[in-house]
Amino acid sequence: MRVISYLIFIFFTPALILLNFNFLVFNHGFYKGQFEKLGVYETFGSKEIVDDQSKKLIGYLCCGKELDQDFFTQREILHLADVKKLIILNQIATFLLTGLVLTGFLILILKKDENEFAKTIMGASAITVGAITFLWLSALFNFDWLFVRFHFLAFDNDLWQLPGRSNLIKLFPQQLFVNFANRIAIQTLLTAATTFFTAFMIMKYKSYYDDTNHHSR
Repeated sequence: MRVISYLIFIFFTPALILLNFNFLVFNHGFYKGQFEKLGVYETFGSKEIVDDQSKKLIGYLCCGKELDQDFFTQREILHLADVKKLIILNQIATFLLTGLVLTGFLILILKKDENEFAKTIMGASAITVGAITFLWLSALFNFDWLFVRFHFLAFDNDLWQLPGRSNLIKLFPQQLFVNFANRIAIQTLLTAATTFFTAFMIMKYKSYYDDTNHHSR
């Protein structure tokens, strides 16, 4: 069963990051908060336009709705089509990785070894905390470089290189992506820390229960 634990160690962190990404990427409330904080409403001079266009954009990315072709240029629309494909791939990867992790946990549960189960969760959670901390610190000092490298790796064209006057750039300034990444990091860290603490308490309870039974005999 060590192999199962090692596989969980490998896949738990990316699965958790992708799950948090998927929970946030279509969260219109998050974007509205960012628009307020980053002055996007003032940039367009209309809260209604920003909220309406961002809602339509989320609908396009998640649910096959149409984009406003009078608001976005053809280049922006083509880039958003690439973004939509990337999100679909992300969702497939999330499903596969989460499925692998849950299957691994199920196998450990069926084995009925609470200690190994708890230790695996603690190990995977600790790895996640370490990985997120490392990525967070790296992004803190090199976010611009990472942001550009991500686009070069994720897209096979230069459609993402849009002028600063484009509505897509004004709607989603780079600082919004910084805040987006920070939110995913915080959510992932909190989830991993909670999971670690829960597994730790299970081990403590199991140890106490075993000791109590042993002394009562």
